[in-house]
Amino acid sequence: MKLLLRSFTLLFAIAFAAACDSEKDDEVTPLDFTGTWQLVEYDAGLSGVIVREEDLTYQEYYTLSADGTFRKSRSTGAEGTGTYTLQQIDGETYAVLTYEEIKESADRFPLDLSCKPNHSYLSLKSTDVLSENGLACDAPHSIYKRVKAGNK
Repeated sequence: MKLLLRSFTLLFAIAFAAACDSEKDDEVTPLDFTGTWQLVEYDAGLSGVIVREEDLTYQEYYTLSADGTFRKSRSTGAEGTGTYTLQQIDGETYAVLTYEEIKESADRFPLDLSCKPNHSYLSLKSTDVLSENGLACDAPHSIYKRVKAGNK
């Protein structure tokens, strides 16, 4: 009986340790965000218009580096740079971008898409899909696809 009890205790300890390790594997890190991301779709919000990649009138990219810096560029000449940190918001990990420099262009669409000036919030939807949701602030919900992986 003692042998059976010890066997179950050992089995439980191994299962518990394995479960804890798998939680660490699911943790999002800055490296998960690194790389170059291209705009492939946006939802314009209240108008109900969804613009897909083939209908975009400009190209837009995010480049996030492992050192916590980023660059957002648009083919119209708009560009922004700054730093980012990871934050948990409602159980989801976001890269919170803080713009230090913004050069707008004639397209009139701001680079920083959130209710907080000079900030953007990006979340990973999969290893190759990034989401920037500004709908609460009457800004587009943009989807980006990874076109170049960062250094891991």
